[in-house]
Amino acid sequence: MKLTTVELPGGASRVAAAQDDGSVVDLAALSEGTGIGPIGFPRDMLDLVAAGKTMDFFLEQCASAMQAGDAAEYTLPAGGFRYLAPVPRPKKIVCVNANRPNSSTDLLEPKWGGEWPRPQFFLKAPSAVIGHQEHLFVEPQLGTIQPEGELALVIGRTARRVTQENALHYVAGITMLGDYSASLFGLQDGVVLHIKSKDGVEDFINRPMARAKGIDTFSPIGPWLIPMSHAPELSTIRVWVDMVSADGSRLRIQDGVIGDQVFTPQRCLETITRWMTLDPGDVVSLGAVANVPGRHLRDNDLGTLHGGSVELHGEGIGTLINPVTVFADGESTALPAASMQRKVGA
Repeated sequence: MKLTTVELPGGASRVAAAQDDGSVVDLAALSEGTGIGPIGFPRDMLDLVAAGKTMDFFLEQCASAMQAGDAAEYTLPAGGFRYLAPVPRPKKIVCVNANRPNSSTDLLEPKWGGEWPRPQFFLKAPSAVIGHQEHLFVEPQLGTIQPEGELALVIGRTARRVTQENALHYVAGITMLGDYSASLFGLQDGVVLHIKSKDGVEDFINRPMARAKGIDTFSPIGPWLIPMSHAPELSTIRVWVDMVSADGSRLRIQDGVIGDQVFTPQRCLETITRWMTLDPGDVVSLGAVANVPGRHLRDNDLGTLHGGSVELHGEGIGTLINPVTVFADGESTALPAASMQRKVGA
């Protein structure tokens, strides 16, 4: 079953299951109408993913009701809703860094050690999250905007100090995430600190990524959350990314398999939860897959894609599509992201 969160014209949101014709089924309404579960369940996606084994049982019953033809009156037609991210505002988005097969992690070993090599990770702002078909907004002063398509895990149980052997038991489902970054901001915010060391004074380069990675609309997630009970073997999942110009021409920039990444999903979860508790609804993004041969990350720029879109494809998951709007110099982007999305899409 493919799950998502949708927003109705009046602003109410619903947890929904996708159908082949583009419509979705309101699961809480289906449940109440057919007596599957408690009234009001699920209130939101967090309510569902935190339910543990109850989630799987509930979804099985909903699937049976849909197959029996009992979902018609609880169906929202295509075009009658707006996609949100499956978890519209996760408390934490943890992203794994330098996980592409050609990432030279052995060359990055820090002077101060610390169980190297290991997954590196950073946090991305929840306010950057948008859903399927929502607009990515690019301003001229952002410089080159690098798109990366990644497989992401949605946490279902509180995870602290998990092992690689049991790590996936804490995952409720998988989805796609776009990790977009303004590389210029990463350079502008970088500073060289002169700190005392046992050898005198040492130059320490600090490159915070909060601004470069946390810009509004720079973390699309979706289109679907695939429960782990329905998900393919993670290592076999192919992920590829296309930049689609306004004229319809396509440029493939990334294409690879999760099993070829430097660190497995299990290893990433073990490392992250060694130091940071993950809560239900948190999202862990596993890093980019391989670049297309001959193409480098900084060759790709969303600033050249006005009127086009970015497509993140996950085999067995779905395609997350986000149109791109590039503002001209002097245009205001002061409206909140959600308001801008409705205005542009009107």
